[in-house]
Amino acid sequence: MAFRKFALFLLLAVFALPLAACEVTPPDEEWETLYYTNRTTLERDYVGKDFFQHGIGVVTLVAPVDGDTATFKTATSDPFRVRFLGIDTPESTFRFDPWGKPSSDFTKNKLQNAGVIVLEAEGNSPLLDSTGSRYLAWIWVDGKLLNLEIVEESYSTAKGVSGSRYQDVFFAADMRTQTQKKRIWGETDPTFDYSKEGTQITLEELRTNESAYLGLKIAVTGTVTRLIGFSAYIEDCGETGCYGIYVYAGFTRMTKLQVGNRVAIDGTLVYFPDPETGAPQVTDITDRKITLISSGNAVSPVVFTIDQLNKQDNPLLSGRFVKLENVVVTSGYNTASNNAYTLYVKDSLNREFTIRINDDVAIRDLQNNRITDWNHFKDKTISVSGPLSIYNNQYQIMLASYGDVTFHD
Repeated sequence: MAFRKFALFLLLAVFALPLAACEVTPPDEEWETLYYTNRTTLERDYVGKDFFQHGIGVVTLVAPVDGDTATFKTATSDPFRVRFLGIDTPESTFRFDPWGKPSSDFTKNKLQNAGVIVLEAEGNSPLLDSTGSRYLAWIWVDGKLLNLEIVEESYSTAKGVSGSRYQDVFFAADMRTQTQKKRIWGETDPTFDYSKEGTQITLEELRTNESAYLGLKIAVTGTVTRLIGFSAYIEDCGETGCYGIYVYAGFTRMTKLQVGNRVAIDGTLVYFPDPETGAPQVTDITDRKITLISSGNAVSPVVFTIDQLNKQDNPLLSGRFVKLENVVVTSGYNTASNNAYTLYVKDSLNREFTIRINDDVAIRDLQNNRITDWNHFKDKTISVSGPLSIYNNQYQIMLASYGDVTFHD
């Protein structure tokens, strides 16, 4: 009797195998790009939940960053940056890789056209990534897991999913997607410049004809005016005036990027986050792509009024080293997830402007204490210098050090 039961069990197991295989591996003759994405659903309840309190909740998009990073906010939080779990798309910010721009555009389009965005932490509360500045999350867009969709669209491999709640479906999607040899698995990226040498041009030519060089390798020369983290702003003067640009180094220190150094840089021209709301920048750089021409060059800001720092009237000022005099800090806010903060200042004519202190810039007072709260500057009359960046299609000054602030009180 025991043998019969065992034989019956074995027979049922054999018949069950094809059914399980069909569930894991869809039929080859009917290829469906989003096979696993369309069959993966969010099981956790998110209604009325908060991402920081419960590890899941509805959020609002603030700005996409690249293919696997974006900035969101909850109903009660300040903006915070999120790194997507389970994927690692090609770079399109500090480095420019094949399929980096298309993957970034894909994610941007999905998020900006979303009806409901839900962030789900791997556990019951969100964790920060290794940089300590980005929360890790699964991104659900209108009921579909965007992280998984990016894998099935061949914009990323499955990465770092071992032991996660979606491990099995990511591994299955990754293995199946590879067989199609699309995008990162074998196709040439039509937006990527595969040439090894950059076109040597002046900053004036680059800034006045940006569309002609977008996404291409270029070589420009300029003097470093300020460092923001490991990245730098450089400036050069041509026949019609001075022009500046941001040089994005990512998380790698470039030894030749020092204030006062005149450098020639090979890189790629991109926009962050996009041409409509952001600024041009040179990316995809390494130390070997930077040539030191001279050091110890004097750099000084040009004084502007708030009225002159209007992007609509002066669209080519981004990247310049500027100074605002005698403005009052009226308000501001701290960014919840890191030590970044923003100041709002007004001049005597009640015109407002923005000053930004990034999390990778340690502003220290005269006692060497790091300032992490905008209230340190509240109601103070100051003069402030810094390079101009663009946020939400408006200029803002990037503060690089406490020495660039003069207090008049």
